[in-house]
Amino acid sequence: QDIRQQAWRDDGLLPPLPLSSTGSDGPRYSLARRRPITGQEELLCHGLPVWRLSFQGVTDERCLQLVAGAMPVPVVGAILAAALAVVDLGKGRSFRTDAVKITELLSKTAAFTGAVAGAQEQLAAAAKAAVGGAIEIAGADAEEAQFEGRAAALLSIVSHGAFGKDAAGENAKAEIRKTGEAAKVLITSLGRVSGGAGAAQEGLGQDVADLGESGEATEPLDWTTRLRKLRAGIDKLSWDIAARWTREAAEDPDAALAQEIITAGVARLRQHLANDASEAVLRRAKDTDIQGCLRAVGRDGEAKEFDEALRTARFVRTLASGDARFRLSSQTPETMARYIGTVVQGCDRNGWPMRCAFLDHLGKTASARNNGMALADFAKNGGWEPIATWLKQAPADVKKLWPNGGVTLQSLSSSAPTGCFHLLLAMHEVDQRPGDWAIASKSTLKIEAAMIEAVAPALAPFTAEERSASAEAGAGIAELALKEFAASSGLAGARFQRSAAILNCFQKVDAKLREDAASSHKVGLVDWQALRHELDVPPVAVVGRPSPGRTGAAWARLTTLEESLKAAARDRIEAQLKLANDRSSQQVVEAKLAQEQEHERKAVEAGIALRALLADGYLKDGGVEGFGQLLEALQALVALSGFCQLPTSAQEALEEGRTAARRYSEAPIRARNARRWLRGAGLSHIIGLLSTHSLLHRLPALANSVELVASCGLPRSVREELARAVADKRLSEDTLAPP
Repeated sequence: QDIRQQAWRDDGLLPPLPLSSTGSDGPRYSLARRRPITGQEELLCHGLPVWRLSFQGVTDERCLQLVAGAMPVPVVGAILAAALAVVDLGKGRSFRTDAVKITELLSKTAAFTGAVAGAQEQLAAAAKAAVGGAIEIAGADAEEAQFEGRAAALLSIVSHGAFGKDAAGENAKAEIRKTGEAAKVLITSLGRVSGGAGAAQEGLGQDVADLGESGEATEPLDWTTRLRKLRAGIDKLSWDIAARWTREAAEDPDAALAQEIITAGVARLRQHLANDASEAVLRRAKDTDIQGCLRAVGRDGEAKEFDEALRTARFVRTLASGDARFRLSSQTPETMARYIGTVVQGCDRNGWPMRCAFLDHLGKTASARNNGMALADFAKNGGWEPIATWLKQAPADVKKLWPNGGVTLQSLSSSAPTGCFHLLLAMHEVDQRPGDWAIASKSTLKIEAAMIEAVAPALAPFTAEERSASAEAGAGIAELALKEFAASSGLAGARFQRSAAILNCFQKVDAKLREDAASSHKVGLVDWQALRHELDVPPVAVVGRPSPGRTGAAWARLTTLEESLKAAARDRIEAQLKLANDRSSQQVVEAKLAQEQEHERKAVEAGIALRALLADGYLKDGGVEGFGQLLEALQALVALSGFCQLPTSAQEALEEGRTAARRYSEAPIRARNARRWLRGAGLSHIIGLLSTHSLLHRLPALANSVELVASCGLPRSVREELARAVADKRLSEDTLAPP
């Protein structure tokens, strides 16, 4: 850098530009191109690869300012080359070099002249003191000095102690210097040697000094590097630096990357508050007034988030200090209501970070001994309701924002009151969010075990009367819990759905039994068979866990309760099925008997109707219409004989009807035989009379039927003759029958 201070050169190197437009040298001029040298050309002359850089939004004046305040790339390369040549990079990386090597390098270093002679003498004296022996400095021209030798000597001085102090002195006691202190000494010394630091280098030296006090690396000036460091979270940045970068971006919100730096800076500061809630950090946070800067640039949302983080840090510090006003375990039955109304409701009004802080405090209280009374008072005064609400409103990335969440939920699951099943469900839903807890725990197993304990009373085989009378069993609350758990998602929700289905089937059986007892209309066989089929649906597989234990026993207990409830329901169903079968069989017998009786009644009526068509074994109406009525009556009796045993009267009527039908069909033949008999008996004179009244085929009946004789006007002597023939058996039905 010193070599290039000369104003007029013929070796192609340029002297440095002034840091202001009023500098004595002024802008450089290119005689070949007949114009001033541009800012990008200045950067190119300093060794910067301008063809690989983006100059969008960068003015030419800004490029010239960068050139004035920057160290040339060849000088930086020389320093790095020297460092790689002499620095010990072995195990431990102490950055100490061998004294003989330093002596050799310094012997090749030329003596400084002009304005930098004093600084060179100080460097030489310091180098001699560092290596413990006299070193001769060559007297060559300053232009012929080697950059590598001077840089190596400077690095050795910085690593061994600094500027004329004895190796056995104070600096020798510290084996490793802080990186920030080494950087401060290095850049300050290079500025003194170069003699061209100017205002920009002085500002940089001051920034480095500030960083050195914090033990951190060189603070970058460009906003791109700042944004990268804020986002990466790898570099150690103090509160002051992160706050200063955020404030600077807020003061120039329209600049490029300003909004991004504000967002990343606020996130970094909030993380700093979450990791370190010391009094010093809280005091610095109050002094920097980040909230005011954010509100000034319209970032009210981030100002609110930062304010919540600051209040949370104060709350955490207060809890850690042991203040009895904020500790749950220090409350009494008289102060618990006020505690919930102030501390818990105060966390409720704030954001999720403060709620997490109180949840962690509540978890520690639940896991500690001798806090049972405080937790009971907390539940009695409704303290768990807001806790359940907080968990339901937890953000999607709760496992990232709540590092101790798994351990806290594990503790709370063992202390949650029996009736507060909404809390258990909220804890389970939070625990089942995607991702893993930062601290491994058995929260899932503990929460599910508590859920099983909560629903156990609902699966006891109580009837409706027993369930309402057994207040200590808590079956009603447990049943509500089971319905809520079954409606949740995940494997546990599916498992509880099976339990709810079994309980629902048991309750249906109980309802059918009460319906049977209260009504004369009994539940049918089909209904009981449908309930048995519903109960025998194959169960869902138990949600398995890799390691057996209390939770495994709890799931086994749930299965046992389900099987017991199923067995009770099945026994009742089978008993009712037997009764229904018996009732059904009896009903069948009774229905059959009633049907037979009905058929017998109809048969008697049909027999009476048939006999009404007959007279003395013949049809009263000997015409076609009368015969048709006889046939219908006969068909009705024959049909009824297929359903029941015909009564005697019906059977006799059937026989009489069949006889009358046969005689009707034999009437022509009987009439012909009757004519023949009358001629033989000398009674041919009455053939016409009988034929006129259609009585020829009924000739034997005339002997005994006064009505028939009177109806046709047959002489008395003829009737007497017919009667003697019947008595002598000369005339009978068989006499007239067909052969």
